[in-house]
Amino acid sequence: MGNLIFNSGYNTYSNPYYSTNTVVYQALPASTTTVVAAPPVDYSEPLAVAAEVSSQAIEKLPEEEQASLADKALEALDAGRTAFKARDYLTALKKAEEAISYDPGDPVLHEFRALGLFALGKFSDAAIVLNAVLASGPGWGWSTMIEMYDSPKTYESQLRTLEDYAKGSPKAADAQFVLGYHYLTAGHLAEATEAFGKVVQLQPADDIAKQLYDLCKNSSDGDDETEAPPADEQPAPETEVTLPDPTMEQLAGTWVADRGDKGTITLTIKEDNTFTWSFKQGDKPSSDMKGEVSINEGLLVLGADQSQMVGGTEFSDDDKKMNFVLAGGPPDDKGLDFVKKG
Repeated sequence: MGNLIFNSGYNTYSNPYYSTNTVVYQALPASTTTVVAAPPVDYSEPLAVAAEVSSQAIEKLPEEEQASLADKALEALDAGRTAFKARDYLTALKKAEEAISYDPGDPVLHEFRALGLFALGKFSDAAIVLNAVLASGPGWGWSTMIEMYDSPKTYESQLRTLEDYAKGSPKAADAQFVLGYHYLTAGHLAEATEAFGKVVQLQPADDIAKQLYDLCKNSSDGDDETEAPPADEQPAPETEVTLPDPTMEQLAGTWVADRGDKGTITLTIKEDNTFTWSFKQGDKPSSDMKGEVSINEGLLVLGADQSQMVGGTEFSDDDKKMNFVLAGGPPDDKGLDFVKKG
């Protein structure tokens, strides 16, 4: 769902490693003639959300200037990769930050910045960047990662440094998070599971680590080659529960999901099959989505512009309460609990 998963309030995010003193990237060099009228990305939001504001500002520029910025970002990234392979990690980091200033919405640039921080031993800063990046999508694969290095031995040496630091700082959740990321990228799922498991214990507020822990654990368990129990000892298959399809009569009205400090969602569905989904959290501006409602194969479909939310519904308390769970989510997703007003 991209930005919508957070803008809608269905999922909330906080970066437990973020600090207001975090430097996102350095200012553009003095020789740059194009001024980017975009605020900096601060990593307190998922990258897809935080970078959206900056990207929208760039999109207002003439096409020629947008193309120029894209070329400059690529040029800076190429220079950064060259410096990184030469083990000049400070220059590589500066070039990554320069590239981000031209194209703040590109996750590749931010992940490359995190790699530079990792190579320099700045594990806390790397955790800040990686947490925001992984909240918006999957990270690099192993082939992309190792291609950045002059040799696998160089990467292994840096990984061992991180392992030693994490071992000597057993309460450093940020170091364990970065360690889990590198294990996952390299395909070491058992080790990644252990690292993310430690993060979950040390930093319960890290929802991204919890998701990655579940992902690694489930994937790792799937690799185990164990014999199936005899047929008479196998558990009986679960009986699938089929819920009745929702009706427009049930759905029509104003529904409110109060999530406390995580915000309040107000869903208004009218009899003409239109809806308004409004999310308000604290002092932040309200995020609204409007569109049309439909029911497809028993699922509620809220369609707006080029995005949509599709999920299952379950009613209770004489249709005064509704649980809405997004389709395709993790098995432990409890969804949103709405209460009908009026």
